[in-house]
Amino acid sequence: MMKKTCALFLVLIFTLTSVTACSKRPNTSSISDKPPVSSPEAPASSQSTEDITHERSILNDVVVQRGRDGLCVGLKNDPSDRLRTIENYALVSDIERLLFLASRSGAGIHSETEKRKITKLPVIQESENTTPPNEEMWFYQGVSSKNVWMRLNYQPFIPGQGMNVWGHKDLIVYIDPDNNDNAFLGIQDASNENAWNIILLPGYGSWLAKEIDMFLYMTTAM
Repeated sequence: MMKKTCALFLVLIFTLTSVTACSKRPNTSSISDKPPVSSPEAPASSQSTEDITHERSILNDVVVQRGRDGLCVGLKNDPSDRLRTIENYALVSDIERLLFLASRSGAGIHSETEKRKITKLPVIQESENTTPPNEEMWFYQGVSSKNVWMRLNYQPFIPGQGMNVWGHKDLIVYIDPDNNDNAFLGIQDASNENAWNIILLPGYGSWLAKEIDMFLYMTTAM
């Protein structure tokens, strides 16, 4: 009788130990395991994108024009790379991701590019007249244009051999003046600043207008 009691006790201890161990196993299924979804509302991000833009190009400043009310604002970057690292400036990183995706035909971006001279690109030519003063933020007065755009001004970046990234000087994203539903991504040639590669962004017009509204509200409260 004593032997049977001891055996039953050992079986009970083993069963309780197994149940406890199973209950402590981590649940490896979560929403973060799902792959990212690309859409015009949110350009997809990746670690490789951030490595490219943060480590291989130097951003000097950005200029944003809202168009409907003549608001045009410039913001200077600093050694901490604040235009890429502070949440209020998230649109800057989104535009850099568009550059990354453009070479991979992602997120609904038109796969074909067209090389054009700046004299044939009125919106980009307009954005040329934005030489920054030595200030953290500045406002351009007397703007009468209704064009909507954001320009990122860099030091020229020419990738080394074997680097699968776009060489460029400045970038600009702007709403198509002839079709507000669409936008364009302009990539300035690093070796010839009068030449731009232009990529159609179908359906990105409303996204850009909303993002610029939010960007200006977060940075200027306007």
